[in-house]
Amino acid sequence: MTDDRTKGTSELRPPAWLERLLAAASSVERENRCQEAGTSAWKAVRLREANRQRGFERVSLAERLARLAQSLGIDLAPILKWFGVPTLSLADPPGDLARFGRELDFPKDDLYLYIGIGEALHKNLPVAGLARGGARQGTLVQSCVADLDRLEWDAETRTRLASLKAAIEDEYNKP
Repeated sequence: MTDDRTKGTSELRPPAWLERLLAAASSVERENRCQEAGTSAWKAVRLREANRQRGFERVSLAERLARLAQSLGIDLAPILKWFGVPTLSLADPPGDLARFGRELDFPKDDLYLYIGIGEALHKNLPVAGLARGGARQGTLVQSCVADLDRLEWDAETRTRLASLKAAIEDEYNKP
């Protein structure tokens, strides 16, 4: 009888029972991941439809999505994890936020505005007066975006907002 430890590394194989166990585990794990992805995709579709049916609100993106998820009775956390946007704020990668917004069918100005409102609220900047004036040209959203851009942001936030705006443009210009 030969000792497996003395064989060359190319000849070493795990016992058959371990190979079967590992194959079954990876199969179950793969099935679970596929199930989770399918569930998240279906919930994202439901969120997209709910988002399309709801008008613009002067709230943060996190608040908007929390309201939509609550109205649908779904857990938002797995969807945010799936898209890689756990905070729905400037702390998340701009490209991931833009992809998330496009997948949920947010108009690009609305997406930028929701994230900007969240950032302004976080920094205690005045957002209550966004686009409440009388004789502004354009739509409410365009007026809000202009008002948001006029807020006194610190340099880092202004840079992050510019990166977000560029990422949104790039994402929404894709075919």
